[in-house]
Amino acid sequence: HRALQTMRLAAAHIPPVQELVPPLEMPFYSDLAVQLEPQEQRLSFQSRRTGEWTWLAPLRGLARAIDHGYSPYKFLGHRVVVVHRDVLQILSPVRRELVWSTSVGSSPDIEFQPHRPVPSGLIDTSALDDNDGLFWTFRDNRQGRLAVCNHRAIGILGRRSLDVFDPQSGKLRWSHRNLPVNALVFGTEEAICVIDASNEQALVYRTRDGRPMVLPQFHQNLQQALTLIDNDLIQVTRTSGLRLFNLAVGKVEVRRRNLVTGTDRWAVEFRPGTHLGCLGEDGLLAIGPKERKSQGGQSVEFLDLRTGRRQMLDRLPFHKNVDGFTPLIDRDRIYLLVNHGDYGNYNYGDSLPSTRIHGTVFAWDRSSGRLLWSRKINDQNLILDRFEASPVLIFLARNWKQVGQATYTTLHLLALNKETGEPLHDSQTPSLFNGFHGIQLTEPEHEVELVSYNMRLRLTSAPLTEEARAGAER
Repeated sequence: HRALQTMRLAAAHIPPVQELVPPLEMPFYSDLAVQLEPQEQRLSFQSRRTGEWTWLAPLRGLARAIDHGYSPYKFLGHRVVVVHRDVLQILSPVRRELVWSTSVGSSPDIEFQPHRPVPSGLIDTSALDDNDGLFWTFRDNRQGRLAVCNHRAIGILGRRSLDVFDPQSGKLRWSHRNLPVNALVFGTEEAICVIDASNEQALVYRTRDGRPMVLPQFHQNLQQALTLIDNDLIQVTRTSGLRLFNLAVGKVEVRRRNLVTGTDRWAVEFRPGTHLGCLGEDGLLAIGPKERKSQGGQSVEFLDLRTGRRQMLDRLPFHKNVDGFTPLIDRDRIYLLVNHGDYGNYNYGDSLPSTRIHGTVFAWDRSSGRLLWSRKINDQNLILDRFEASPVLIFLARNWKQVGQATYTTLHLLALNKETGEPLHDSQTPSLFNGFHGIQLTEPEHEVELVSYNMRLRLTSAPLTEEARAGAER
């Protein structure tokens, strides 16, 4: 792999676009880059291999709708469900057609402003009890007004209302009014739950007709829920047990339990003090506690939430002063950001979705579990835009500087090879242009571009031609 070179290219106004990330387990989308382009009011599908557009799908929207800068979406099989400018619509990239659309009215409440979900840190189970309400830890990643989306129902949340539509026909199945203010709504193909944020009381409705349901031990099951998968809750519980020599003797149990019937599909146990959390849509990563007898580091496991199958990864070397673990995943590798607690410098990753890193980055091979590489990185932000498709990890940090009466920013840009962890680019320069708001990939040419409103910064492994050099200098 060649080192990446930078080209600064002047450009006309480049509006932001929104990346739509399909599930990793769907082969149909493995060669497609999907993005929503608000200014053109369209959804674009582009081949990663050839760079050609396969479909430019017009999007419908209300003229007076508030544009929050992010449209909630969900991949439902081969179809794409989008709520864009207060219009719910389903598109089929296979047939290249709009299946149906319907206006869902406006809801200006700030609680419904959607945003791209960000990876959550791992939870320390040594401080966990049954009343922690794990589900509330992940409520900030909800998809705006798109509260429920599965093959049997699509639920759209209003300020104090819930409308449930048939995914096949687009017809309104049922509605509920006078919901609690800022209610948290989620659901499966069997039941839809409405939780009152003020007292954490929950109501359950049958998905197909909206009739109330009474589920045994539902509130307790919900308090222990980490996330949802299909029709089941993924629950985490810890038994306190005895304490010997100031050490907890008990266990941590992760189980997949059906929301309606309460039956378990599988259950696995971990040691007390394990850190665990969601990894992708259907995985969980568990970091074992530090063991005095073991000199090889902490255990690392990947748990498939669909089957309950456990996969051991190479051990994680011991670290002192750990401030948290953040897991990430793509088609080939599992990544772990181990942050340290001495983070002091203030910097930011522009308008790009990012997560902080001040510590060490580790990468494992998904199929074999082998530890591929690790690298220390301080005072940086890992960019999440185009993360799954990008051949490199891009880190960006911008700091304010003042010299006399003048202020300016410095841009620290770092790119690592995903396969080896080797730096392909590392630069720190003064910067006077607007911040970046997006990343564009051109896979056939092995180019990565950071895009601002009036400039493009291109990272390329190809030798620069004289024409390209002249364009960069301009």
